[in-house]
Amino acid sequence: MFEKTLFFPLFVFIWTIFIQIPFSLLSLVSKLFEVVNFSFINFMLFGIEKIENFDFNKLNTSIYFKLFAIVSLFLFIFILLFVFVKWSIHKGIQNKNYSFLARLKHIISYFVLLLLTPIIIFSALLVLNNFFEIILRSFDVKSNLANNIFMSLIPYRILRPDWLFLANQEYSAPSFGMFLAFPGSSAVILFFPALIGMWSFKIMATSIVRVSMQTFQMLVLFSVSPIIFSTMIYDNGRKFKIWKNLFIRNVLTIMCFVLGIKLFEFYVLIINKWNLRHFYGIFDKNIITSLFIIGGLLGATQLNKLVYKFTNQNYKLKEHFVQTQDVFKNAKNFITNKTENIAENQQNVNNEQKNKYKPQQTLPELNLDLFAKYNNQFNVEWNIENKDYKIPKLDFQDHKFFKMYKEINATT
Repeated sequence: MFEKTLFFPLFVFIWTIFIQIPFSLLSLVSKLFEVVNFSFINFMLFGIEKIENFDFNKLNTSIYFKLFAIVSLFLFIFILLFVFVKWSIHKGIQNKNYSFLARLKHIISYFVLLLLTPIIIFSALLVLNNFFEIILRSFDVKSNLANNIFMSLIPYRILRPDWLFLANQEYSAPSFGMFLAFPGSSAVILFFPALIGMWSFKIMATSIVRVSMQTFQMLVLFSVSPIIFSTMIYDNGRKFKIWKNLFIRNVLTIMCFVLGIKLFEFYVLIINKWNLRHFYGIFDKNIITSLFIIGGLLGATQLNKLVYKFTNQNYKLKEHFVQTQDVFKNAKNFITNKTENIAENQQNVNNEQKNKYKPQQTLPELNLDLFAKYNNQFNVEWNIENKDYKIPKLDFQDHKFFKMYKEINATT
């Protein structure tokens, strides 16, 4: 009793630093993710306040959705004006494939695709969120990733209501009376929640930073979209191809991040509901649970890494700052009349460095004059009396031209 009394201040300090702060921040990230991912999409765009109030017959468009439609209409007018101005400037080089209506037809199709992209994303996230929300309601729990992880790490012989009370108190340190009532070692109580809390927050925080930067990149790309569409009438969509690759890359990454987090949250919920009756030791249950949580979070991380590899991106966090700078450079090149792609230029630089010390092969110069072969043969100074002269080997087609040339010379 006396030793526990002396150890209590140190216990509270360790709990606050390694458990309360990480889980509180993880809960904040989870709530922020829930607000942006669910409340914004469901309520602001589709007018759905809560999942229990969801009814297809009462589904209405909110003021924000109407505002989005109005902004899209103005964006269309703005793009149309840009296209007309660019066409007026470059109409001096027009040809039969340079009609304004023909170019505008392709531009409108790409513009509709641009507007449908966020609608498709919002609708997919709506279905995904409602699907997982219905599953969470079947388990009678709230959607909170930090709370589910914390509840899955209940120490041995500690009652579930006591641990739930700490979770509801913002993961604050237990009172002195509760601390004295805890069975077993205090170090065991602190070890697994502190380990998993710190590690989970680190992974989630870095992932949120990546997605936030890519969301910002999407806003930058969307802001220069009128200029991109206006240049399609004279550069055959060269800038648009670069813009499209950057935009789709960010969309796929964000969508897969949302899917990975939702799957991991559902996975932790299943672990939380497991009844590990065969593990009675102090460390046994939490070791198994911790390994499953770490494995699930690594699985979600590997899913994001596969998407980054598939879209030719670097997963390292510091490279995202370089990637954001490249997006800004591309946006600047879009505004000015440059068409270089920063990502392609960097890849070319890397390839040049790799091939720097390789011996270069000399290639023969290509003569694009289709009749150069025959002109060279026709300009040969023929000396019939020269016995050392040898008739060059000619194929049948060359021989006909050569014979015709000799007959023309004979008549003239």
